[in-house]
Amino acid sequence: MDLNNIKNGYFSDLFDSVRYVLLEEDNEIPLVHHFKTVVQEEFVYVSDIHLNNLSKYDLNGNLITILKSKGQGPKEFSQIEDFQIVGDTIIIYDGHLGKLIYFNQKLEFIKEIKHNFSSTNFYRGKNFNLFSLNNFTNSQEFKFVKINDNNNPSQYFTVTNQNALGKVRLLHGFVKSSNSTEISITLPFSHNIALFKEDGNLKAIKEFEFNIDEVEEIRGQIKIINAFIPFDEFYFLTVFFGKNGFQILLDQNSETKYIGKKSH
Repeated sequence: MDLNNIKNGYFSDLFDSVRYVLLEEDNEIPLVHHFKTVVQEEFVYVSDIHLNNLSKYDLNGNLITILKSKGQGPKEFSQIEDFQIVGDTIIIYDGHLGKLIYFNQKLEFIKEIKHNFSSTNFYRGKNFNLFSLNNFTNSQEFKFVKINDNNNPSQYFTVTNQNALGKVRLLHGFVKSSNSTEISITLPFSHNIALFKEDGNLKAIKEFEFNIDEVEEIRGQIKIINAFIPFDEFYFLTVFFGKNGFQILLDQNSETKYIGKKSH
């Protein structure tokens, strides 16, 4: 993929419309450091990486309620490593306490499930949980674990990652395509994407190669894939080379449709 062949343009060149939503703020419990956002048909969910709260808004940005971190006891969580909305259920993963906590849309506690390992991102499948152990045990490897609901032996998947620099919590985490069965996640400090099948088993590792004339090193990370997001008709890929960020659209065959650049 040639990053020298770029276009200067606007989002309006690619999309029919762009809608900005101003989120209402609670004066007593502000949104200090937004981290992950999930937008669904009726609601918007935003996690705060500083206060470890989860805020729920309507599509106009009106604040509905806040699910607050309260402690380390039963039915409580102290931090949000990741979260997922499955139907009418909110699932929060507390990596520090090693448990998944389930709430309904009224923020009423349903159940919690404990795990005896440290992880960062997770994905809830039909009858399994998938976790990224994220270089926790070996800096040269990236490990995933699949835990089935029927208590079958856990399945571990290991991917070599020689450029790994340590444990990382990914902003986007696991992403499920709306029109396919694939589940994808970026591998930190690499050009690789891990693809999982609908049953949670590892399908393949997709590797991208980039050509660029000048590379500026910054904070030891000169080439990273920041996001790989599937849409109905294309993939949205963002790549950082030093201070330069590239936005790339790929078709369903991973052929390049558009490359844009934003300099910081």
